[in-house]
This record gives sequence, structure tokens and C-alpha cells, in this order.
Amino acid sequence: MSYITQMKIIIGSWIFTLCLGILASNANAQDMFIITLREQSTVQDSAIQEFKTHLDQRIAKLKERVPDLYLETPTATSNMSDFIRNSMYPAGPNYRNREVQCRFINRLLSEVSQPLLSRLQELTKNGKICIAGDLPKEQRVNWTSQWIQILWNEKWYVDENGTFSLEDLIIKNIGTENYSKPDIIIAINEQFDGYGAGLSKALAPLYDEDPVLQKFKLLGFQFDPNKAKAEPFTLLGQDVQNALVEDSPYGAAGLVRVKSEIYISPIWPVAELVELLVHEYGHVLHAEQTRNYKWDPAQKTLSKKMDGRHNEGVAEAFAEMLLLDVFKRHPETETFHLGKLRIFSELRPQDNHLAGAIALNSIFFQGKRNFPELLNLIRTENFMDYLILNNINALVPGPESTSKLEVFFNQ
Repeated sequence: MSYITQMKIIIGSWIFTLCLGILASNANAQDMFIITLREQSTVQDSAIQEFKTHLDQRIAKLKERVPDLYLETPTATSNMSDFIRNSMYPAGPNYRNREVQCRFINRLLSEVSQPLLSRLQELTKNGKICIAGDLPKEQRVNWTSQWIQILWNEKWYVDENGTFSLEDLIIKNIGTENYSKPDIIIAINEQFDGYGAGLSKALAPLYDEDPVLQKFKLLGFQFDPNKAKAEPFTLLGQDVQNALVEDSPYGAAGLVRVKSEIYISPIWPVAELVELLVHEYGHVLHAEQTRNYKWDPAQKTLSKKMDGRHNEGVAEAFAEMLLLDVFKRHPETETFHLGKLRIFSELRPQDNHLAGAIALNSIFFQGKRNFPELLNLIRTENFMDYLILNNINALVPGPESTSKLEVFFNQ
């Protein structure tokens, strides 16, 4: 006897249909893969130019505070990979901001108290080890892992109001009731910067109650994005393997692993890790708080309707507001935040990060801090409706089309 249990997944700007099947070993299962990217909203040229001017002004002020910061002004002929690697990502010999990182680390050494001070002195050899590239390759993952743990959990940020970890700052601003501690995992594939995804609070109980969701949850936990050919998704056929794993294994983890997780590349500089961790937690918060995830037990359909502009806009706004004071005290931590948006504005003006930031600029950027409204935005089902309600016309909506991924597999 054989039978098929079908579950549809609609996520991002795609609609996925994932058919979970328990088939007899002699069943003739067939994989089908159909996907068409939904046409998204378009950013107005005038809005891009206005935001580009805003970014240039902020970068100019940042360079006044950090005179030796290398952050080139991108042009239409710039190479995005070179721009990021030379300025923000020490993956090669051309990284030019090591001394900037040393200054940030030494400032932390001058401000933190025991026992964290002793730990940082040992980790950095009294400020002499400033980037992962200062270490042999086999030691870099452990070094970065320790920094991630310190930044998230230890009280490294000191100001007139006290001492705080990133976790402290998050809880202070969104409340204990809206916070859940994510697992933070090193992404061994250094081609990816970071990914964050979360388990919807509304759906969490159903993953323990509904038999189809239970199977999907257990299956997803078998997937390790750090193993490029990880089971069980090799069972789904080459098209699915390419879609879920080879293109973005850590993005795929956000689709199939039913828990709140952040993946971070092991060679990011410490100052950049601050913004990257907070940005990725913005994605976790969005996934946990959204009301766009719905389960239809009769149709066995899990709908995750999301707009990439919405998702990335929330993450950019969350980092902008949470780190407002951190950026002022430690300007080095703002480099990645401003630099990536500036290069996108020149080379990828329709990128979701930039589009989301432009759309939300008047509400959450420019020194404004409004976390209750950000939570309201996260829980809003239609991003364009939210923008229209707030008289924002930076984005022009485009037509929608459906896409699907159908998979039958032996389990």
C-alpha cells in the first residue's frame, strides 16, 4: 500500500508546493520542479537618488569620525565583490581596514570590566589579533565563534546607562515577551555572509500537533546546510537539490528547519559582526512575529506569504534603530550597514535590502526609534498596503504570478 501526503509551502516571492509522501519502495515516484519568480515592486528612480544622497552624507560623517576608514565611493563600474572584500570582509590580501578593527577592539579592552576583560585580552593577545586573518586558517572558526558568543551574551557595550550585550539591547527594546534566543551557527561556506530565520510563534504548537507538520519538522532537522549534499534533500531530485541547497544552503535552512537560527560566516571582522548579527536577528524576529504564515489542515497547505522588500526592510530598520547609540559610540560598527546599502544603490538598485530601507526611511531611519511600530509593520500582511497607508510612494507595485515546487519522495 502506498499513499501521498501533500503539503504546500508558499514562501518569499515564490509559491512552493512540497508534497510529503510515504511511498512503497516499489512505487514509481516522480519529481516535478516548476518555479517562476514573482514580479516584485519597483523602486522609483527619484527615491534611489534621494536615498543615495542620504547615504553619502552619512558616510562622509562616518569618515570624519574614522579618518583612516577605507570605504570607496562606488560607481557604475565598481566591482561589488572587490568593494566588499577590500572594505568590510577580510577574505583576501587586499582588506584595508585592519587598523580600524584594532582600534575598535582596543577601545573595548579599555572599557569592559572583569572577567570579560581577561577573556578579551587572551582572545586578542592584548589587542594584537584584530581580524580572523591574523590567525592560522584552522583557528579562525573558533576565534569568530568566541566573538559571536561575547557580542551576543556578554556585557561588552558600555555607556552612561550601564553595560549591555546585544541580547540585552534587543530585550530592552522589544520586550521579553517578543524575544526568543536563536541558535547562532558558523556557516563554513565563506561565500555567504549571514542568514537568519525563525519559527512562527503562531504555528509553533501545530508542528507538535499536526502529523504532516510533524513529519516536515523532523525531516527539516536532518538538513545541515554546512554539508553541501546533505540528506534528505538529495532524495528529492537534482532540480530540488539545486534550488534548496546549491544556490543558498543557509537560505534553504530557513525554509526547512523549523526553528530560530542565525548562520554567520567565520571571517567577518568583529565590528561588522555587530551589525550583521542584529540584522539577521531582524529576520528571526520577522519570521517569529509575522501573521502571514498559515496552515490549512484540510488542504494540508502551509502558506508563507512574504515580500522580500518587507523582510529585508524590517531587518535593515531593526539594525538601524537598535544600534543607533552603538554606532555613535563605536562608529566602526556602522561601516557594513552603510557600505552595503551604498554599493547596492549603485550596482543593484532594485535589491531587497535597499528597496526595503528606502521604503521605510521616513519612519525608521534618520535617527528615529519606534520599535512598537516596527512590530506592527512585521504583523502587517501586505507591505504595499502599509506603505500606502503611510503615504509612501517610493515603491511601485508590480503584477503577481504564482510559482510552485512539487516534490514526491520516498521516506
